[in-house]
This record gives sequence, structure tokens and C-alpha cells, in this order.
Amino acid sequence: MADAMEIVINSQSITDALQKYCSEFQTNISELKPLQFKAVQTLLSKKDCICALPTETVLNSLEVNKLFRSVKFQDYNKFLVIDEAHCVIEWDGEFRKDFKRIYQLKSLVSCPILALSATITKAGQTEIAKCLHLTNYEVVSASPAKDNIKMFVMNRPSPNSKGNTSFTPYDYIFVPVLQQLKSEIDNFEITIVYCKTINWIGYGYELAKQILGDEFYSGKPSEKTARVMMYHSSMEGSDGKLKKHIVETLQTERSTIRLIIASVALGMGADLRHV
Repeated sequence: MADAMEIVINSQSITDALQKYCSEFQTNISELKPLQFKAVQTLLSKKDCICALPTETVLNSLEVNKLFRSVKFQDYNKFLVIDEAHCVIEWDGEFRKDFKRIYQLKSLVSCPILALSATITKAGQTEIAKCLHLTNYEVVSASPAKDNIKMFVMNRPSPNSKGNTSFTPYDYIFVPVLQQLKSEIDNFEITIVYCKTINWIGYGYELAKQILGDEFYSGKPSEKTARVMMYHSSMEGSDGKLKKHIVETLQTERSTIRLIIASVALGMGADLRHV
């Protein structure tokens, strides 16, 4: 194996390469996970392999670069799959900035590319193709519409109109929903209201307490009896117990939670068929 490739891939060589990169660029990239390392090793064999590697590792590790450039590797049938491809255009700056360089993988691996996303717009499709330097490509798309999702387009009042405040556009959305919830209680259809910022998520939550009063909880006040919940990336520590409770509760047909005021953090990978 070593004679054919003239390189040796092992855990220490990859760790050394990552540490050197982290030191030089003042960043922190963890070493390959055991299964990722096993995938790299499998690439050296004749077995079929789905290799999932951190973008930073593939682009910045000299050893992994050597592997992908090797004659033996080039003889394999290869496919480059980029899941959650919208991250290519959404992640930049100091957060996973190497995603902007994914197109460089084409110089390492000459193969067909499959970019997948369930949330990308038509404009985003064009932008992804541009970022990945795709020229001759085909778009395969389908409507994300589902039977339990209804879409309404409403014009909210402007906060700049005479007599209005910054709260007016949000009250226009929140108040009717909360009044309907107070009227229907547990017959209210499970609903998610998405907000762009945590501040407005918090505002909607406090407004719910005011409007619902004693009906805010279905029993003794606690997180497990609340009919209205917040969901965002900064809501708790790293244990994720509350987030897990919310998602699991929403997956039941008779969920105690009837309204969730959330950021886009809620929904990805969750089967919320009763919402």
C-alpha cells in the first residue's frame, strides 16, 4: 500500500497537520473522529466507502491532500456530495470560513458533484453554482409544500407610520394568534411563529404570558405544562434537555405545547408532522 502511494496516513500525521494549521491561523479544528479516520483508511482499500470529512481537514491537511491526489485514489469511482449546500453561501466571515473554499476540492477530486439542500431558493441555487464553480450542471427540484403547512402572505403595518411603534408589526402577528389560542386552548392547532431575532422571540413569549394569563399553563406551572415555548440557539446550556423536550413533545399528536415562538434553529432534521 505504501509503495503504491508513497504516503502513510495515520492518526498522528493528521493530528500534527491539524495542530499546525490551528496554530498558524489561530483557529480550533478538532481531530478526525474515529469513524472519519476509518473512512480515510478504507479509501486505500478496494472497498466501497462513503467518506464524511470536515471541510477544513480536507482543504488544510497535507496528508489528506496527498491521499486525494494519489494515483491509486484517482482510479476509484468518486462522487463529491455536499449536504446542506445552502451553508456554502450562508457561512462566511469567522464562522467556518473554509466553506467558501469548497470549490477547491475540485482540484483534488475530479468527479461529479451533488449539492443537496431542502431550503434553498432559485436565486440561492444560482449562487451555490457560482460558489462551487459549476458550469455544466442540472437542477433537480421539487416543491417543499406539505399538507400540514399553510402559507399566507400578509402585509404588516409599518413601524414608521404615524402612531405606530417598533412593536406594531409584531403585535399585528402575535395578538390574533394568542387570542385564538386563549379561545381554543388545547383545540388550537400546534403552530410555530418564526422570528428573525431573539429579542422578538422574547417579546412574543412575554406577550403570551400577558394575554393567556392562567391559561398559559395546562396545570401546575412548569416547562412541561407550558402551552407556549421559546426555541432558539441561546436558550440553554450545552446539555440540550429543554430543546429535546420541545422537539419530542411536538412529535406527539396530543402535545401540551400549542405555540412555539422560534428562530430557524427549530425544524432542521425534526419530524414535526403534527404542526
